[in-house]
Amino acid sequence: MALPICFLVLHRPAVDVREGERASPTADLHELLSDARDWLEEQAQPQEESASWYGLNNFRAFIASLETDPTASGIERACHALGWHLSDQYGAYKELPEIAQFNDRARQIAKAMRRKD
Repeated sequence: MALPICFLVLHRPAVDVREGERASPTADLHELLSDARDWLEEQAQPQEESASWYGLNNFRAFIASLETDPTASGIERACHALGWHLSDQYGAYKELPEIAQFNDRARQIAKAMRRKD
């Protein structure tokens, strides 16, 4: 069964197969936020005031910052703040490496936004 042309135009993949590059930094940011929310939902509720509890709350604040100000400078500020928390809490809880990966992804998105400007 052939798909209607409007479906093909409106539902482009996030990756352009011909170029092998992302469609846009904005699409990447939406993907990052979705992945971050999904990851947070999978995490067990840590004991209140434990290192994990603080780390996950810092990550929630990071996500909220990205949602509030999705500009390159807003993303950079959120990454900078989360980076300070990560370096301050290095090795304190098991979720930290995964949170750091989200921070790195966000930094790359901000860089891509700057390149497009």
